[in-house]
Amino acid sequence: QDPATGWMAYAVGDISSTGADRITRLEMTWTVGEEPTKSSAFFSPWFGMDPADNLNLIQPVNPWSGSRFGGGSWSAYTEYYQWSPTHNSNSKSFSVSSGDTLHGSLIYDESSDSYTLTQECVETGASSTQVVKAQNGKKYNIPYVVYEKTFPCADYPPDEIVTFRDIIVECDGVDCTKDVKWSEMVKDDNCEMAAHISDDNSEISITWNTKASSTYDSMSRQELFDLNYHGNWALAMDLDENLLALDGVRLPTPVHPIKCTADIALIAEDLKSGKDAVTTIESSCDKTRSEQCITDLTSLMGVVDTTLEHATTALSDCMDGTGSDCELNLDNIVADLESVSHDLEEVLVTCPARQLKDCVKDVVASGKALFTVIEAAVTTYKECKA
Repeated sequence: QDPATGWMAYAVGDISSTGADRITRLEMTWTVGEEPTKSSAFFSPWFGMDPADNLNLIQPVNPWSGSRFGGGSWSAYTEYYQWSPTHNSNSKSFSVSSGDTLHGSLIYDESSDSYTLTQECVETGASSTQVVKAQNGKKYNIPYVVYEKTFPCADYPPDEIVTFRDIIVECDGVDCTKDVKWSEMVKDDNCEMAAHISDDNSEISITWNTKASSTYDSMSRQELFDLNYHGNWALAMDLDENLLALDGVRLPTPVHPIKCTADIALIAEDLKSGKDAVTTIESSCDKTRSEQCITDLTSLMGVVDTTLEHATTALSDCMDGTGSDCELNLDNIVADLESVSHDLEEVLVTCPARQLKDCVKDVVASGKALFTVIEAAVTTYKECKA
């Protein structure tokens, strides 16, 4: 039931003074935050609303999914989470960048007793939407603004603020923005997270302190993952898939030194092939979406798949099962490699529907992030065997 574990600072609204049955429109705009510094965390600012029993959350979300070696990314989509019986649905995710403007809306349609959930990037026009029917005729009347998922403070964006602005609330079809009684709340106290509501209800900010101490400072990354990986949008990120893919090779035996050396050589070749592919794409996709451009983009995706295959094989061949810090570091790097590879493949898949210059820019950025992780992997392989 909401408010759920992992909600930190949040604002909750009360419309009872309006005499209305439900909120028929809720809209907000905000700016995507700065990128955290080498943050392997996942978290999200979002707004949304529930019916009176707090069991049916609809929300436009803006998750950060991070990597210790760079390549983390912001995304945006809409989410519906039903607590009983458990049900979850997400609209299609799209990538956004720091400084982009997001506009979310939840709009009621009386004829179908449903809400249209929309998330849009103002600068690029990218959008994502879904329609959610009210469960058993429930009436949505509790609005929220939330920052969710608990990690050490340095993992959060360095700008230390997100502001939901240009807030519009309609109750039974009538503007009630100024009539909503908002309250500033904290569920899981962390990093001095706090909500701030403007006098005219047009803005709600959440602030934090990246230099503060945290209850979660002493927890390992695996413990933090286990603590936070639950509920609505977090499950939609499929983060466990990257970790579970490595479970079978986390502590392999025995070590195969000859195969390990060969694996490292293959990964070094993958690194060169990937860099060459990105350089080719910058040239072939410079101005036109030519057949060669499409071929080169497809070729890069093949390089990514091959690199991930070689890295996973190397993990099995190069580790001796001792569980040393060196080997655990190697294990974490390959997990990062899967995450960054997924980011790049997502960019490549969405390229046909996007403006060419934006596509190429993101491919180059994601490719460079991938190469950074590959280089770290090669270095660590060699150090582990030194």
